[in-house]
Amino acid sequence: NSNGTYPVGSGTEFSWGFGFQLGAYWEGDDCLNFGASFKSPTWFENFKYHGVDSGNGAPRNFDLDFTYPLIVSLGTSYTGIEKWLLACDVRYMNWANTPTLGDTAVFAPNGTLKGLGWQDTWSISLGAQYELTETVTVRTGYQFNQNPIRDSVAGFNVASPLTLQHHINLGGTMKLTDKFSVNAVYYFAPPSSVSGPIQLPTGPVAGSNVTSQTWAHALSLGMTVQF
Repeated sequence: NSNGTYPVGSGTEFSWGFGFQLGAYWEGDDCLNFGASFKSPTWFENFKYHGVDSGNGAPRNFDLDFTYPLIVSLGTSYTGIEKWLLACDVRYMNWANTPTLGDTAVFAPNGTLKGLGWQDTWSISLGAQYELTETVTVRTGYQFNQNPIRDSVAGFNVASPLTLQHHINLGGTMKLTDKFSVNAVYYFAPPSSVSGPIQLPTGPVAGSNVTSQTWAHALSLGMTVQF
Protein backbone atom coordinates (compact mmCIF):
# COMPACT_ATOMS: atom_id res chain seq x y z
CA ASN A 1 0.00 0.00 0.00
CA SER A 2 1.02 3.62 -0.53
CA ASN A 3 0.96 4.27 3.21
CA GLY A 4 3.69 1.66 3.81
CA THR A 5 1.51 -0.97 5.50
CA TYR A 6 0.51 -4.49 4.54
CA PRO A 7 -3.15 -5.58 4.52
CA VAL A 8 -4.30 -8.75 6.27
CA GLY A 9 -5.14 -11.74 4.05
CA SER A 10 -7.86 -14.17 5.17
CA GLY A 11 -10.75 -16.20 3.79
CA THR A 12 -8.52 -18.78 2.10
CA GLU A 13 -10.16 -20.76 -0.70
CA PHE A 14 -9.56 -24.44 -1.43
CA SER A 15 -6.66 -25.15 -3.81
CA TRP A 16 -6.03 -28.30 -5.79
CA GLY A 17 -2.65 -29.99 -5.90
CA PHE A 18 -0.99 -32.84 -7.78
CA GLY A 19 2.07 -34.99 -7.21
CA PHE A 20 3.26 -38.60 -7.37
CA GLN A 21 5.46 -40.95 -5.40
CA LEU A 22 7.56 -43.97 -6.41
CA GLY A 23 9.19 -46.44 -4.06
CA ALA A 24 11.05 -49.72 -3.92
CA TYR A 25 11.84 -52.20 -1.13
CA TRP A 26 14.37 -55.02 -1.06
CA GLU A 27 14.51 -57.68 1.65
CA GLY A 28 17.94 -59.27 1.95
CA ASP A 29 18.99 -62.71 3.18
CA ASP A 30 21.43 -61.33 5.77
CA CYS A 31 18.79 -59.52 7.88
CA LEU A 32 19.46 -56.25 6.04
CA ASN A 33 16.59 -54.57 4.21
CA PHE A 34 16.72 -51.52 1.96
CA GLY A 35 14.17 -49.05 0.69
CA ALA A 36 14.07 -45.99 -1.52
CA SER A 37 11.43 -43.39 -2.26
CA PHE A 38 11.08 -40.56 -4.77
CA LYS A 39 8.36 -38.03 -4.05
CA SER A 40 7.73 -35.47 -6.77
CA PRO A 41 7.03 -31.84 -6.01
CA THR A 42 3.39 -31.28 -5.11
CA TRP A 43 2.15 -28.59 -7.47
CA PHE A 44 -0.75 -26.49 -6.22
CA GLU A 45 -2.89 -23.99 -7.98
CA ASN A 46 -2.26 -20.55 -6.52
CA PHE A 47 -3.57 -20.10 -3.00
CA LYS A 48 -6.10 -17.27 -2.94
CA TYR A 49 -6.77 -14.89 -0.06
CA HIS A 50 -9.27 -12.10 0.50
CA GLY A 51 -8.23 -8.88 2.19
CA VAL A 52 -8.98 -5.23 2.72
CA ASP A 53 -6.83 -2.32 1.62
CA SER A 54 -5.48 -0.77 4.81
CA GLY A 55 -5.46 2.65 3.19
CA ASN A 56 -9.00 3.06 1.86
CA GLY A 57 -10.83 -0.08 3.10
CA ALA A 58 -11.50 -1.39 -0.40
CA PRO A 59 -11.57 -5.22 -0.86
CA ARG A 60 -8.49 -6.84 -2.36
CA ASN A 61 -7.53 -10.34 -3.50
CA PHE A 62 -4.09 -11.94 -3.17
CA ASP A 63 -2.45 -14.97 -4.80
CA LEU A 64 0.40 -17.11 -3.46
CA ASP A 65 2.42 -19.43 -5.69
CA PHE A 66 3.34 -22.44 -3.54
CA THR A 67 4.81 -25.87 -4.27
CA TYR A 68 5.76 -28.61 -1.80
CA PRO A 69 9.33 -29.74 -2.55
CA LEU A 70 10.78 -32.81 -4.21
CA ILE A 71 11.89 -35.37 -1.59
CA VAL A 72 14.28 -38.31 -2.05
CA SER A 73 14.66 -40.89 0.73
CA LEU A 74 16.96 -43.88 1.24
CA GLY A 75 16.59 -46.24 4.17
CA THR A 76 17.84 -49.48 5.67
CA SER A 77 16.91 -51.72 8.57
CA TYR A 78 18.62 -54.59 10.39
CA THR A 79 16.82 -57.45 12.14
CA GLY A 80 19.77 -59.75 12.93
CA ILE A 81 19.62 -59.27 16.69
CA GLU A 82 16.87 -61.16 18.49
CA LYS A 83 13.91 -58.94 19.44
CA TRP A 84 15.58 -55.85 17.98
CA LEU A 85 14.84 -53.79 14.88
CA LEU A 86 17.36 -51.07 13.95
CA ALA A 87 16.69 -48.55 11.18
CA CYS A 88 18.31 -45.59 9.45
CA ASP A 89 16.85 -43.15 6.91
CA VAL A 90 18.52 -40.36 4.90
CA ARG A 91 16.36 -37.74 3.20
CA TYR A 92 16.95 -34.86 0.79
CA MET A 93 14.46 -31.99 0.40
CA ASN A 94 14.74 -29.64 -2.58
CA TRP A 95 13.46 -26.40 -1.03
CA ALA A 96 15.60 -24.11 -3.20
CA ASN A 97 13.63 -24.90 -6.36
CA THR A 98 10.17 -24.35 -4.89
CA PRO A 99 8.28 -21.13 -5.69
CA THR A 100 8.10 -18.56 -2.88
CA LEU A 101 9.97 -20.69 -0.32
CA GLY A 102 13.07 -21.07 -2.47
CA ASP A 103 12.88 -17.79 -4.38
CA THR A 104 15.47 -15.14 -3.55
CA ALA A 105 14.59 -13.20 -0.40
CA VAL A 106 14.34 -9.64 -1.74
CA PHE A 107 11.67 -6.97 -1.86
CA ALA A 108 10.05 -5.97 -5.16
CA PRO A 109 9.85 -2.25 -6.04
CA ASN A 110 6.24 -2.16 -4.76
CA GLY A 111 7.33 -3.51 -1.35
CA THR A 112 6.14 -7.09 -1.78
CA LEU A 113 8.43 -9.92 -0.75
CA LYS A 114 9.52 -12.09 -3.70
CA GLY A 115 10.66 -15.12 -1.70
CA LEU A 116 11.97 -16.52 1.57
CA GLY A 117 15.37 -17.77 0.40
CA TRP A 118 15.20 -21.33 1.76
CA GLN A 119 18.07 -23.68 0.97
CA ASP A 120 18.05 -27.42 0.26
CA THR A 121 18.35 -29.66 3.31
CA TRP A 122 19.43 -33.15 4.29
CA SER A 123 18.18 -35.10 7.28
CA ILE A 124 19.13 -38.37 8.95
CA SER A 125 16.87 -40.46 11.16
CA LEU A 126 17.92 -43.29 13.48
CA GLY A 127 15.47 -45.63 15.19
CA ALA A 128 15.41 -48.72 17.38
CA GLN A 129 12.60 -51.06 18.40
CA TYR A 130 12.74 -53.75 21.10
CA GLU A 131 10.13 -56.44 21.87
CA LEU A 132 10.05 -56.18 25.65
CA THR A 133 7.44 -58.92 26.02
CA GLU A 134 5.01 -60.72 23.75
CA THR A 135 2.55 -57.85 24.18
CA VAL A 136 4.77 -54.79 24.73
CA THR A 137 7.12 -53.20 22.19
CA VAL A 138 9.17 -50.08 22.95
CA ARG A 139 10.76 -47.69 20.45
CA THR A 140 13.05 -44.70 20.37
CA GLY A 141 14.30 -42.46 17.59
CA TYR A 142 16.41 -39.44 16.78
CA GLN A 143 16.33 -37.18 13.73
CA PHE A 144 18.64 -34.37 12.68
CA ASN A 145 17.53 -31.82 10.06
CA GLN A 146 19.55 -29.11 8.44
CA ASN A 147 17.90 -25.73 8.81
CA PRO A 148 16.46 -24.42 5.50
CA ILE A 149 16.57 -20.86 6.90
CA ARG A 150 20.02 -19.28 6.98
CA ASP A 151 20.90 -16.52 9.44
CA SER A 152 21.26 -14.07 6.54
CA VAL A 153 17.53 -14.38 5.71
CA ALA A 154 16.20 -14.67 9.28
CA GLY A 155 14.66 -11.19 8.99
CA PHE A 156 12.53 -12.34 6.04
CA ASN A 157 11.31 -15.43 7.92
CA VAL A 158 9.92 -14.12 11.18
CA ALA A 159 6.63 -15.86 10.33
CA SER A 160 8.35 -19.09 9.22
CA PRO A 161 9.30 -20.97 12.40
CA LEU A 162 10.73 -24.01 10.61
CA THR A 163 13.99 -24.00 12.55
CA LEU A 164 13.79 -27.27 14.52
CA GLN A 165 16.90 -29.37 13.90
CA HIS A 166 16.91 -32.09 16.57
CA HIS A 167 13.96 -34.43 17.17
CA ILE A 168 13.78 -37.09 19.90
CA ASN A 169 11.00 -39.68 20.19
CA LEU A 170 10.21 -42.29 22.82
CA GLY A 171 7.17 -44.56 22.65
CA GLY A 172 5.73 -48.00 22.47
CA THR A 173 2.85 -50.32 21.66
CA MET A 174 0.84 -52.54 23.99
CA LYS A 175 -1.07 -55.37 22.36
CA LEU A 176 -4.28 -55.90 24.35
CA THR A 177 -5.77 -58.58 22.09
CA ASP A 178 -4.79 -60.29 18.86
CA LYS A 179 -6.54 -57.52 16.92
CA PHE A 180 -6.41 -54.47 19.18
CA SER A 181 -3.43 -52.47 20.44
CA VAL A 182 -2.72 -49.02 21.86
CA ASN A 183 0.22 -46.78 20.93
CA ALA A 184 1.85 -43.87 22.72
CA VAL A 185 4.78 -41.62 21.80
CA TYR A 186 6.45 -38.61 23.39
CA TYR A 187 8.20 -36.15 21.08
CA PHE A 188 10.71 -33.48 22.07
CA ALA A 189 12.54 -30.93 19.92
CA PRO A 190 15.07 -28.84 21.89
CA PRO A 191 15.36 -25.10 21.19
CA SER A 192 16.81 -24.11 17.83
CA SER A 193 17.13 -20.60 16.44
CA VAL A 194 18.26 -18.35 13.60
CA SER A 195 19.35 -14.71 13.92
CA GLY A 196 19.86 -11.93 11.41
CA PRO A 197 19.24 -8.24 10.75
CA ILE A 198 15.76 -6.76 10.40
CA GLN A 199 14.95 -6.46 6.69
CA LEU A 200 13.07 -3.57 5.09
CA PRO A 201 12.45 -2.71 1.42
CA THR A 202 15.27 -0.17 1.81
CA GLY A 203 17.67 -2.90 2.96
CA PRO A 204 18.85 -4.41 6.26
CA VAL A 205 18.62 -2.13 9.29
CA ALA A 206 22.14 -1.44 10.51
CA GLY A 207 22.82 -2.69 14.02
CA SER A 208 19.49 -4.51 14.25
CA ASN A 209 18.86 -8.17 15.04
CA VAL A 210 15.87 -10.47 14.99
CA THR A 211 15.98 -13.98 16.45
CA SER A 212 13.42 -16.74 15.83
CA GLN A 213 13.60 -19.62 18.29
CA THR A 214 11.34 -22.66 18.41
CA TRP A 215 11.05 -25.81 20.49
CA ALA A 216 8.35 -28.41 20.89
CA HIS A 217 6.87 -31.03 23.21
CA ALA A 218 4.16 -33.39 21.98
CA LEU A 219 2.35 -36.46 23.23
CA SER A 220 0.47 -38.74 20.86
CA LEU A 221 -1.93 -41.57 21.75
CA GLY A 222 -3.51 -43.92 19.26
CA MET A 223 -5.32 -47.21 18.78
CA THR A 224 -4.91 -49.86 16.10
CA VAL A 225 -7.63 -52.34 15.15
CA GLN A 226 -6.95 -55.16 12.70
CA PHE A 227 -9.83 -56.67 10.76
